Amino acid sequence: MATSRRNFLQALCAAPLATVADLKLFNPPPFLEKDDAQSRLAADPLRPQFHLLPAKNWMNDPNGPIFWKGMYHMFFQYNPNAAAWGDMHWAHAISRDMIHWKHLPVALAPTPG
Repeated sequence: MATSRRNFLQALCAAPLATVADLKLFNPPPFLEKDDAQSRLAADPLRPQFHLLPAKNWMNDPNGPIFWKGMYHMFFQYNPNAAAWGDMHWAHAISRDMIHWKHLPVALAPTPG
């Protein structure tokens, strides 16, 4: 039986993920817990599995990576309201290994008017 790339990578990472899970970097946003969207996204063969991605909607222009106090920080343009460009905010995510990311609250948002 042939092994897909996805199955190979999941098997390869299974042991390290068990120990990395203790770092508490896998807190899903509350909206994912309600409809099990996280497992549906993980099963999507077209969705990258080892790249920084928001749980939903539009992401653009990742930049501003820094390493500070033992964590990698990445900032990126993000539209929290639609899966299209517009209403740009700057999102913030952190990681200990640049593979497993925890999304933090939006870092910068437009002010009204």
